[in-house]
Amino acid sequence: MDWDCDLEQKAAQQIAQCTVPLPIDPSLAQNIARWLYYANSEEDKVLRQVPWSWVTPSLRFMKGTALDRFANQWAEPLANIANWKNRKVGCAYKICPALKNMVVSCVYGSQHHYAAALLRSYQFAKVIVEILMFFSIAITHVSLDLELRPQRDIRKILTKSRCHDEAYSS
Repeated sequence: MDWDCDLEQKAAQQIAQCTVPLPIDPSLAQNIARWLYYANSEEDKVLRQVPWSWVTPSLRFMKGTALDRFANQWAEPLANIANWKNRKVGCAYKICPALKNMVVSCVYGSQHHYAAALLRSYQFAKVIVEILMFFSIAITHVSLDLELRPQRDIRKILTKSRCHDEAYSS
């Protein structure tokens, strides 16, 4: 999976308004996380929790018929991450002081797909472990070219992005 500057810009545009609810483009494969009552001192902690906030609810509801009942609500974030067609990703975050929250968005390089169909696919079983490892690394410890560099975190990646543009930054 490669970092994509256009997808980073789309992610930033999706969260730029800091409104509730955010204006979501349903054609995009994206994940959005919002932390209410966010404090500046929690920034690094929140950014490290983002991938797990997208993945753990999906995994929790994947047993038996639970996937059928909660497919779109709970499985979609994991389906976006695990979609084998996604070869690119771009993420952005914004602190919304008026609402005392922080919003993080990742947009993936494919069109939006239905979660249940993706999660039942053969490809899902093959990539789930790789995806979990990628996102735990990508959000907390990866440079833009996705080489492991433990001193980096997503905040540094986003603020020092080689495609970072002040016009859409927080």
